[in-house]
Amino acid sequence: MRVRLLIISSISLLFLSACQWQRPHIEQQFSTYLARIANIQDVAPMPEPSIQTQSLPDKRALNHQIPAVTLGILDSYQLRHCQLFHLIAERNSILGKVQDQFRNLDYQMALLHGLHHCMNSPEIDPKLKHQLTQVTKTKEQQLPWQWHNFLYTSDVMRHQLSSHRWYLRDRNYGDIQSALTALLKVNQWVMTRPHSTPLPQPITPYQETLDKSPLLGDLMFSMTNLTHWLNTVTQQLKHHDSAIWCGSNRDQRRFHQLQNVFYKYYVGDIQPYLASVDGAYQQIQLIAPLFASSSLSAVAPFPLKKVHQEFRQATLHHIAYWQHLFERCGVKVGK
Repeated sequence: MRVRLLIISSISLLFLSACQWQRPHIEQQFSTYLARIANIQDVAPMPEPSIQTQSLPDKRALNHQIPAVTLGILDSYQLRHCQLFHLIAERNSILGKVQDQFRNLDYQMALLHGLHHCMNSPEIDPKLKHQLTQVTKTKEQQLPWQWHNFLYTSDVMRHQLSSHRWYLRDRNYGDIQSALTALLKVNQWVMTRPHSTPLPQPITPYQETLDKSPLLGDLMFSMTNLTHWLNTVTQQLKHHDSAIWCGSNRDQRRFHQLQNVFYKYYVGDIQPYLASVDGAYQQIQLIAPLFASSSLSAVAPFPLKKVHQEFRQATLHHIAYWQHLFERCGVKVGK
């Protein structure tokens, strides 16, 4: 019986070790960091935070129904003078009617730009210009909806904004920076009135990159879960701060042990990873306003800037505890 229990215990330890070995490195580091702190405090560690995957709400909850606009008047021969006839004819072809959301967005922008060009053309008669004005007004109102649907309901963008993995600096994200810059330029054009200004470059050529290199989803996943881990460890430290003694004629062994844990696990392993995630965000922060809440959505489906602010705040709060502890114990940070 005793031998059986030993075998079962050994198997359990091997299973737990295997699970720990399979965990991502940053999770292992945080888990060890929390356990070492609790051990020094001589208390039980707080429950580890659950890892949250990064995902968007269901498509139906995000999709805006856009009424169809009858463009029969745009079949006019006069539109050949302002290069809009062929664009619409291509759209009305068999292939054009089954365009994905990338090509549809490029078409909607080109159409609106072409409408403005036609209205300013001297070769278009006043009656047709009046009709074009009405269509243009409707298309102007619909374009932000088209953009919103593209960002949050197209399969490619949903993949870009979703993730279940930690950001890695050496992971190949391809030419994602160029793709994000293209998104930013499209956003600026969509939000600018009137849409007679030069068109941004088409977004369709970046479809594959945005699909296969989900940098934004990885960053959102990482910042969200790092915030939870940092807050958990900070709570552990604060709730049992009284267990750490400092001052003359006091046993300061726990403080020195805690100090070693800080430098070994936080400074040695965790902080460099936090810096790499923050650095990656800084490189793409200009696109954060793209995903801010607007009149089209009461709650931002992908609050990139807000999550980064929470991540930075959690980091600052964590460091603030250590600074306070070191000051209380008469140790200068860095010593």
